[in-house]
Amino acid sequence: MFTKECFQAWLDSRFRPPKFPGQTFYRAVIGHLAGIGGRKPFPQAVEESILQKVRKRKIWHCFQDTDITMGIRGFRSQGFHERNKGRKTIDYNAVEG
Repeated sequence: MFTKECFQAWLDSRFRPPKFPGQTFYRAVIGHLAGIGGRKPFPQAVEESILQKVRKRKIWHCFQDTDITMGIRGFRSQGFHERNKGRKTIDYNAVEG
């Protein structure tokens, strides 16, 4: 996911090239990690794998040898499944009344 080929394939899939491609790609990945902005979150196993990589304070591999420094601060927020792990779900079909 963090290869230059993957980043280029993502860029090629855009209808219009974004003005800030590195920042836009970063926001898309982070949006799916956190399940925000109407984005479908990654499956839990995939999320855990990605979180291990994005939490490192290191420029993402796809941005190396460019002027884009995304990833240098690491990712401190929680992923979608981490955030929802402690929440209880309510089965409304089992509730009486």
